[in-house]
Parts: sequence; structure tokens; C-alpha cells
Amino acid sequence: MADSDYDRDDDRPRRRRDDDYDRPRRDDDYDRPAKKKGGKGMIILFGVLGAVLLLCVLPCGGMIWWGYDVYTKMTGTAETFLAKVGSGDFAGAYNSTTPAFKSKRTLEQFTADMKAAKLDTYQPKSFAPTGSNSANTKHNLTGTAQTASGAVTITITIEQGGSGFDFTVDDISGSGIGAAGTGGGATKSTTPSTGK
Repeated sequence: MADSDYDRDDDRPRRRRDDDYDRPRRDDDYDRPAKKKGGKGMIILFGVLGAVLLLCVLPCGGMIWWGYDVYTKMTGTAETFLAKVGSGDFAGAYNSTTPAFKSKRTLEQFTADMKAAKLDTYQPKSFAPTGSNSANTKHNLTGTAQTASGAVTITITIEQGGSGFDFTVDDISGSGIGAAGTGGGATKSTTPSTGK
């Protein structure tokens, strides 16, 4: 060591240590902020929320679709029945009813009832249900049917079949239709009906 060197270092030039000493120099992204790590938590959160929403929406949507489908088939059954009556196919309309309906009235009584209510002049696709109620497998559709002489208010009882999607007319009632039975049809008798 030299005599003038009383601090006992070798007098070599030293590199200045600063904050960037340990960081590698990259000029291309030096000014950009560092990339954030993660983001998987948000993906998981949105995935779980989406699954819960899907599990809530699908059953509700399915129930709404099922209810709409049942209502559409019931009104379709009523419309088909009334269209047969309106076209004069009383036997076809009568034969499309339930055995309970047929046990309450004969074809002649049914024909007389439909003519008395002016449903023999029913205008197709004019039945407009204004209300409905259900009890087990029986559904009552109340509404108006347009005939040549005006609107007629009627209630058609639709019976749901064993498969759940088969519907049959079980009764019809309204002004001008006979006054016996659960819905208002004439009572079946053994003597021929003379009409009304």
C-alpha cells in the first residue's frame, strides 16, 4: 500500500449504487408499470355467480314455459271443440268429450243445447278466455265466443288426461245451455229429447 493511502483501500473507481442497481435494465418497457398478477379470483367469482344464476333461471323459465304450453293446449282444445260445433259437426264435437260428459247428456240434448246457445254459428278462432281456474285435473276456461248473433259468455271445463298433455272437454255451460249437471248441461234421459 502506498504511504499516502492511510484509509487502507485500493483507490479503485467504484460503481455508484442506486435504486436501480439490482434491477436489470430494459429500455423497451422501462416506463411501463409492472404487470398485475392474478385475475383468477375474478374468473372464479364470475363463474360461480353465473352457475347460481343459471340454476335459478332455468327452472323458473321451464315452469313458465310449461304453464304457457298447458294453457295453450287447453285453449286449443276448447277452440277445436267450438269449431266443430260452429261448423255443424255436433257428433264430432260430442265424440271428442269425456265419458262423464256423455253420461250427462245425449247427442240430441247436446245438439239442442248448442243451438239454443247460438254456438252453432260460432265464428272460428274467436273464443277469448277471460279467466281460468284449476282443480287437480279439471280446468275451467271462462270467456266469450263470437257467434253470428253476438258474443256469448261460456265456461268450458277441460279435463287433463293421464299423460298430462291430453286435454278433453268435460263440460260446457253458459247462457242458453241446459241447467243440470256440474256445468249446466241437460240431464240425460231415456226418452228422446224434443229440443228447446
